[in-house]
Amino acid sequence: MTHIQIQTYLSEYHPAIAKEVEDRLRSQPCTSQVVASVLSRAASIETEPWQHRLIIIISTLLLCSPETIFTTCAVRKGVASTLAKSLGVSQQAVSKKVEQARHYYTHLAAIREAVDKIVKEVRGNE
Repeated sequence: MTHIQIQTYLSEYHPAIAKEVEDRLRSQPCTSQVVASVLSRAASIETEPWQHRLIIIISTLLLCSPETIFTTCAVRKGVASTLAKSLGVSQQAVSKKVEQARHYYTHLAAIREAVDKIVKEVRGNE
């Protein structure tokens, strides 16, 4: 089965699931304004410093390159560099955190809840 066949099947027989998949994989351009919005919202969340940085990385990836978190795809071109510039780290440092970001988003409820809240707020301001 191809992804088009799966999408057609879901749309026909499970429209709610198809809509959720479409919403989760919807992305927006990774601009410095998007990252700044994520940074400002993440600043209000009380977490450990390592969690704080991961929350920012995961939130930005879900907004600008969601397939990176939900699948094993690489980060979209330009996303890691924009994020790295905003965080004051190297692009390689961001890229190295991707696997860790996937793990914590899928396995740690506190991280997932914080990230989902930020993503929802940023998308709400589009």
